[in-house]
Amino acid sequence: MNWSQAQSKYFSAPLVLIHSGLGPGDTLQHKAGKPDWYLSRLEEIAKKIQKKLRDQNPSTLDLSLYGVEQLENEAIFNAGYGAKLQSDGQARLSCSLMDGETQRFSSLSNLEGFQHPSKIVQKLLDERDRNLSGEGAALYALEKGIEPASPITEARLEEWKNKKAGQTGTVGCVALDSRSHLAACTSTGGRGMERIGRVSDSCTPAGNFANPWGAVSATGIGEDILDAGLAAAILSRLEDRMSLQESVSRAFLRHQNKHFGIIGLDREGNAIVHATQGTLGFAIITPEKTYIGLDSEDWGKISI
Repeated sequence: MNWSQAQSKYFSAPLVLIHSGLGPGDTLQHKAGKPDWYLSRLEEIAKKIQKKLRDQNPSTLDLSLYGVEQLENEAIFNAGYGAKLQSDGQARLSCSLMDGETQRFSSLSNLEGFQHPSKIVQKLLDERDRNLSGEGAALYALEKGIEPASPITEARLEEWKNKKAGQTGTVGCVALDSRSHLAACTSTGGRGMERIGRVSDSCTPAGNFANPWGAVSATGIGEDILDAGLAAAILSRLEDRMSLQESVSRAFLRHQNKHFGIIGLDREGNAIVHATQGTLGFAIITPEKTYIGLDSEDWGKISI
């Protein structure tokens, strides 16, 4: 896929943008084809988000969390239920949430035994200790009454038995409301077959960030995203009054050999989907319309 030039598009708020991971996922193996089953899953999730937009007048935090929860529910995506397994055959999940208005960030990493890390970071956002890992994150979830449930599927077990790391995959959601408030949430099962204890970018500001000027969720090879400080780098430029399109272009300029992609919004309603390579499943949701795609060609065809 040729993502040669970052291109933003304007939409009226409220607005939600989701992604299903760079690749997207190991099933497609970076092929250029657009399988109906994959697009239909994105469309179903987009319609659920649209209904929430229409019926409930939700906050950006509610929207970003709801979007990610729907993606975590879908076993074909590498987050929540159906997440990839690490080298020892266990699923360890990572997730973060950021409120652009308050600039509060919550996260968890290497969580075992739960299907919805997004529900846990939601509760963590109000805590003093807002960033937890491993056993501490699991204990916190139990304290808050969140029921444990295995995220491991038969398909992922078979994948692990064949020592198949697969392609990259992460899910994310960024949201903008009519008051120009922004939020971002990102969730992942990791790379697959990785060393126990590896930390994902998705639980850091490199992979998930929001401020009063914008919101970004990243996907791809975590180490590449961390090396670039990607999401925070984009939004620091936005804070300095650079446009969203130029901010993304600058952030990607020195990293063309890296493997990552992003979705992003600014407070004016500009949206962007961009990657260094590969496909990137996305959906844009407004109260009136939804737009679904998998690659730069799909993004380029969207006309408002």
